[in-house]
Amino acid sequence: MARELKAFSLRGEVVLFDPDMQIPNCVHMFLWNTEEREVDCYLSTFITSTLESEPNDSSQLQAYLSTYLAWKDKYLADWLATKRPYYASRAKEAADEEAKKIEREKNLETLRTASSLAGQELAERHMDLVIKSGKPYRGLSRPTGGWRRRVTHCYACHAHLDNSSDVECVSCGWILCHCGACGCGYLGY
Repeated sequence: MARELKAFSLRGEVVLFDPDMQIPNCVHMFLWNTEEREVDCYLSTFITSTLESEPNDSSQLQAYLSTYLAWKDKYLADWLATKRPYYASRAKEAADEEAKKIEREKNLETLRTASSLAGQELAERHMDLVIKSGKPYRGLSRPTGGWRRRVTHCYACHAHLDNSSDVECVSCGWILCHCGACGCGYLGY
């Protein structure tokens, strides 16, 4: 539905809706309060149904139109210049937080799978070390052994490692030690 300038009553006050005042992808809707001659902020989820259900009060619109247009010409550009960056940063923060939430959920699912292979305590210790190294946690794989058998020792605690009986880190491909160390944390010295 294409929206246009509209006047309606909200909580006993006349407000004006102007599509030029709205900020794309914003959780808020902005209405011009005719009594206070300033912008009021409302949650879109609350006000959208009210905006669509309330009829346009054309007599109120005509009564306040010249006052509003004078305000719009003088202040709207500056008002938008201050609000757009703020709401853009809020939207980015929300998107970043949602991405972190998805990553945490993915890590928990990967951790559940890894815990079934190596035990929960070791899998959690390994996940912490991988994430601290700045790499994505991708879980553990079953011991491989066979013709690709590798026997070595842990660089961190010097324990004996054998990929025919020890799980491997999916992120780096190294054999996981019981201390939680793998190639993700190896600095080479």
